Amino acid sequence: MLYSKRLYFRPYTKEDSLLLFSLFENWKWENVDESFIVDYFEKNLQPHYDKNAGMLATFLKENDVYIGHCGIKWHEAKEEWYLSFRFLKPFWRDELHTEAISTCVQWGLKQLNINEIVLDLEENNRGAAKVIEKIGFRERFLFEENGEMLVRYSVFS
Repeated sequence: MLYSKRLYFRPYTKEDSLLLFSLFENWKWENVDESFIVDYFEKNLQPHYDKNAGMLATFLKENDVYIGHCGIKWHEAKEEWYLSFRFLKPFWRDELHTEAISTCVQWGLKQLNINEIVLDLEENNRGAAKVIEKIGFRERFLFEENGEMLVRYSVFS
């Protein structure tokens, strides 16, 4: 478990399918069904937990309301640690997303002893860029991937 002032974080379990459904539905992902959720857990969540990292389900302390997820995950092919987050749209307020991201970044840098955490954002995603810059990420370079222009950001310990 990980805690901040207003939030707590924990690994997802196989019983959290309804939480994941609500998150993917909120972001209008298509073709999300029970088999998708099982596959997502097994391929995108569990392998990172085995490394003591990964996406953490994020909740409000005051009432245990699920707001999304945030965490640090290892990208095998690129040999890099990535910040990843997705919050239910109603919770992009009150600086909750900033608090969650900052807490996870500090967890990665200090408790997991990661030297560098990276994040790739769409070039026009200024809202997310402002949030991560506020907590110490710096723009490194612009690149194209799968026809999209992305900006690489990094934060160092």
